[in-house]
This record gives sequence, structure tokens and C-alpha cells, in this order.
Amino acid sequence: MEIAFAAIAAALLDLWFGEPRQAHPLSYFGRLTERVATLLDRPGRRYLRGSGALLLLVVPFAALVGWLATLPSIGPLLATLILFLGLGTTGLLLHGRQLEAELSAGQLEAARARLALLVDDPPPELTCAALSRAAVRALLRQAGEGVFAVLFWFLVAGPGGVVALRLSQQLADHYGTRGIFGLPARHLLRLLQYLPERLAALTYLILGDSVSGWRRWRRHANGVSDLAATVGVAALGVEQVALPLDVGRAVGVVRYGLWGWLALILLVALAGK
Repeated sequence: MEIAFAAIAAALLDLWFGEPRQAHPLSYFGRLTERVATLLDRPGRRYLRGSGALLLLVVPFAALVGWLATLPSIGPLLATLILFLGLGTTGLLLHGRQLEAELSAGQLEAARARLALLVDDPPPELTCAALSRAAVRALLRQAGEGVFAVLFWFLVAGPGGVVALRLSQQLADHYGTRGIFGLPARHLLRLLQYLPERLAALTYLILGDSVSGWRRWRRHANGVSDLAATVGVAALGVEQVALPLDVGRAVGVVRYGLWGWLALILLVALAGK
């Protein structure tokens, strides 16, 4: 029951306050990894050294938070705080609503600049349809990684699981395939997101056109990255053409998906009480 209440409280805090604008803990972790990378990034066995350093950076932080969360005096509060810091719902929904408004107003340059905050490679075509489709896909992908995957690991491994996921995401996003942490972080993140990505895809399938989403899933489940976004785009019917209002629909899917997860968590907790 404590896990359910912590998840609901953290989600509400995230929706009300959003991510901290300054001094987010991930920024300090980024500085630490830069120093470690400078020390270890030398020719020869880079992947092995990077994997070892990655585990030494991620595991102790995750284990420490997991242990602190077991303490009766601070455990529930810490669990709520860690999940609040780990979720990225408010910022994502805000970007989605602003993208919809800019695309509806024909402000394509502004929309493309905002989209670049969500994806590394926004579409080169400066058209409303291309930007709308890319925005829908970006929102669904980011929700899978920053909302549903975070909730999944909170339920499975507690606050320590959230820390491990978010630190791995930080490294993978920052280094890509470069540097000593690049490939090890991406491989670890792919492992951590395997099940959450499929649960996110199932969420989009339920909230959209289930038939189209399922057909897309069956055809491409084994050969496509970003499965959740791919299924979600199909379930929303925007694989070929998208409009600004479809961006708003994607925002709604993410919001209703989050509330659906929280409701299910609460029901399971009440049933097991």
C-alpha cells in the first residue's frame, strides 16, 4: 500500500510542480561522469573499462537509495521524493501543448526548435504535417522512457530502481555511442527498458485504435526500435499524415495512460491488502 500511495503522491507532485529547474541531482551526476570519463578514456579495452565504470557509478547510488528507503523514519518520504524527481510528466505535457499551439498557429520554426528539445534529429522538412507526426512520435517515446519506465522500475525495485534507470538514461543520452560510457550505457538502458517499453506500447494500444496498433506490433515487434512509439503512432492513426490536433491527442494518451497506471496500482494494492 505504501508503494501505491508513494506513486500517486509523486505523480501529483510532478503534475503540480514539474521537474526542479535548478540543481537537479542528475546535473551533479553528469559532472561526476565527465571526470571519470576523462580519467579512464584511453585506447584499448574501452568497452570493458566503460562497463566496469558504469556499474561502479550506477550500482552504489541505486543501492544506497534502496537501503535508505527501507528505513522506517525516512523510507516513505524518500521513495516519494525519488519518484517525483525521476518522473518527467509535467515538462513533457507542457512541451506537447506548446507544440500543438505553435503548429496550429503556423509557427513552424518555433515548433521545430521546441521539437529539437525532445529529439536529436527533428525532421528536415519544415511542414506542419512532418513536424506534427514527429512531435507525436517524440511525445510517445519520451513518455515511455520518462514516465512509464520510471513507474515500472519503481514498482519492481523501489527508489533504487528509479535511480538506476535515470542514471543509465542520463549516460546514454549524453554520450550516445561516443566515449567510454556510450555503448555500455546504451546496452544497459536497452535491457532496463525492454519490459517497460512493451507495457507502454500496450498502454497506447488500449487507448488508441487497438486493431491498427496490434497489427503494427505483430509486423515489426522484432525488427524495430522504439516499439512503444511505433505502436502508439499506429494506434493514433498518424503513420502517414498528422495534424496539430494529433499532438494534442498524444498528450491526452500520455495523461490518461499515467492515470490508468496509477489507478491499476491502487487497485492491486487494495486487493492485496
